[in-house]
Amino acid sequence: MDSSERSEWDYDLADCEPDEWFIVFHRDSDRWWVRWLAAGRYKHVSAFGFNTNTQTWTFVSFLTGRLRVLTVSDRQANRLLAFYSREGTVVQMPAPAKDDQAFRPKLVFTCVSAMAHLVGLPGCALRPYAFFRQCLRNGGSIVVDDKHESPRERRDEAPGAPVST
Repeated sequence: MDSSERSEWDYDLADCEPDEWFIVFHRDSDRWWVRWLAAGRYKHVSAFGFNTNTQTWTFVSFLTGRLRVLTVSDRQANRLLAFYSREGTVVQMPAPAKDDQAFRPKLVFTCVSAMAHLVGLPGCALRPYAFFRQCLRNGGSIVVDDKHESPRERRDEAPGAPVST
């Protein structure tokens, strides 16, 4: 078999990953101790991304009890996109290099370190606001900016509970 031919079982796992990641910096949490520990503007971090090969969206959130990974079709994504991006700032991050095999251990595993690991950032901030700054320093760009609205104003427009952490 010619080396350029691929069998149906031979594929690159990187083709199954989103083309880019959108990191969501949430301004609120439903846990008082998370709000206290995560001093600063943001209290939780999650992510979502779109895979053009599979036409699916992947949503990732590291909660206090578990890692949640959701995959939905492009048709079904609107409700999750609204949920994950409400009351927060969304930063678009380039996908890590497909062949990136760098060893990047994290000393503490939190929502911040999980999302830093997801996008392949070296080192790790401890709190969401420091991670926000780290993303911007490493090629991230703000695509949804909520700095002109308070969580209370947004909650009045789109009722719902704070993001579960």
